[in-house]
Amino acid sequence: MALSEHEMRLLEQMERALLDEDPKLAHTLRGPSRHHSARRRMLVGGIGLLVGIAVMVAGAFWQLTPVGIAGFVIMLVAALFALGGVHMSDEVGQEDEPGHVEHSGRDLNEDDL
Repeated sequence: MALSEHEMRLLEQMERALLDEDPKLAHTLRGPSRHHSARRRMLVGGIGLLVGIAVMVAGAFWQLTPVGIAGFVIMLVAALFALGGVHMSDEVGQEDEPGHVEHSGRDLNEDDL
């Protein structure tokens, strides 16, 4: 459900007042941007993927099947970690049309409320 113009103005006024009163707190409450967190997740996932490849190759080289399987699992977990944050941040709570918000996989309309 979208905010009315009056509610949007009140929210903007409260945000400006908080920023003027305590800029450090306002910056802390904003937290990292989605772009920054997605970049960090991709970096950590990429490093994990490389570690998994190295472990899997080492297992194949020394003919140790459990080590190779562990390397594959590390690669899989790293890839899911890297891509999982991107998928969730793009879908949750996005508004498709006025009065329609997808949340937690269930479609809600104004009539449902």
